[in-house]
Amino acid sequence: MRREVVRPDGSGTHFSTPFGIESWMCVSQCDISYYSALGATLFILSIRGFLMINRSSILVLGLSAVSVLGTASTPDRSTCNSWLAACHYTAANREADYNINRVVIHKTEGATAGGAASWFTNCSSGGSAHFVYEKSNGYCYQCVLEHNIAWHAGYSSTNNNSVGIEHSGWTANDDSSTAMYDQSAGETASCVTYYAVPNNRSYIIGHSEVPGCSGYGGGVNCHTDPGPYWNWGYYMTKTGGGGGGGTLPTYTLDAPTDSGSWALSSSATDKFGADYKYHSTAAASDPASWAAAVTAGTYNVYAWWSVGTNRSTTAPYILPNNVTVQKNQQVSGGSWQLLGSVALSGTATTKLSIWTTTGYIVIADAVRYAP
Repeated sequence: MRREVVRPDGSGTHFSTPFGIESWMCVSQCDISYYSALGATLFILSIRGFLMINRSSILVLGLSAVSVLGTASTPDRSTCNSWLAACHYTAANREADYNINRVVIHKTEGATAGGAASWFTNCSSGGSAHFVYEKSNGYCYQCVLEHNIAWHAGYSSTNNNSVGIEHSGWTANDDSSTAMYDQSAGETASCVTYYAVPNNRSYIIGHSEVPGCSGYGGGVNCHTDPGPYWNWGYYMTKTGGGGGGGTLPTYTLDAPTDSGSWALSSSATDKFGADYKYHSTAAASDPASWAAAVTAGTYNVYAWWSVGTNRSTTAPYILPNNVTVQKNQQVSGGSWQLLGSVALSGTATTKLSIWTTTGYIVIADAVRYAP
């Protein structure tokens, strides 16, 4: 039998020798894997604290937790760049005591992943996540080992059964890079592989979809992250999953309905289709609406408008999940512009309100739901 000592600080294996007389120290969170002569994993000890071991005796000083982790090596990401141990987590023996069957996606509401990971080391933080990814380049920090429970969801049963992944940036901003999506999706894909998390949007969810909120949002504090700009369609293609199974269709809606007060025009050269509707902005709702019966799944919601200097810079689109996204219709016309990614089912309705800064018009041209 041989023993392998791994300290998850980003540098990999620290110690691997035949079973014999030696001493070693662990000053943080360590995994000790015991292998048979043929290389099969016999068991893993997870140890947190300071200790010294030799063949005939074990001397433990300040040891806070020791647990046997079962019969498979940890699937924690070898490509994660840095280890910053969170102050708060619940020591566990997943998947022996809790099944990991979900991944929860978060946004930190902060500028950098390093700042969030460092905050988790502070015992004033009150929370943690297993991983934090940098929005600009996908740099990864691991803060809690996957077999332990991170405090991230705001709902205990979801915490117990999930891996929590934070991403730097803000819910209200479209600030996630392709590199970040790719790296984060790699971790989610590993959870699908190692824990058999179903690879669809019923089990790979946003913080806003966690139970516990009495109104809109997720967890007992009703969080709304990762927000309307999170590109679920792209993310799920990188995990190898989908919105819930099967190939989702694309719905293009070019005939908005309204109360009858909207005007019809066809003069703009950058319109979609034959015509569009417009209305002066005012302190009233009176929306134009696009509705379609959709196959359940996660879709990117896009809008098309024609540009002009008299257009509103804060045109308020209301997505099917009732999140409002403002768009500047003086720019980026004549093309599909992303409003957000939303899990849709049944009849999905997107609206364009006129209730915004007066003195302008809003253009209701076309909306598209695309996987």
